[in-house]
Amino acid sequence: MQPVLQNKDIILVESIKDLASLKKFDVIIFWQNNILVCHYFWKENKFFQSESLDLNSKIIVTRPLNPLKGYDHPIKMEQILGLVSQAKINWWLRLRIVLNF
Repeated sequence: MQPVLQNKDIILVESIKDLASLKKFDVIIFWQNNILVCHYFWKENKFFQSESLDLNSKIIVTRPLNPLKGYDHPIKMEQILGLVSQAKINWWLRLRIVLNF
């Protein structure tokens, strides 16, 4: 999540009560493949279907700040540990992401 967070930063994590409380570009922390990942929330994937997933589980799409690293695999809501409260993506970076620069 550089430049928003640096390696070895101490972060504060708030619990997320439900998916509706998450907004696009909120920085979240979650487990993926036994690795702790900090990326931003993009959207809920309402169309993702897989026989290996519980259909009652909410599927979340996250993204890294660096588009050269590709996109994340969808995750379950249960994998999210919380919202990183002090990390905010500024408007200029949001605009670049939306315009795909």
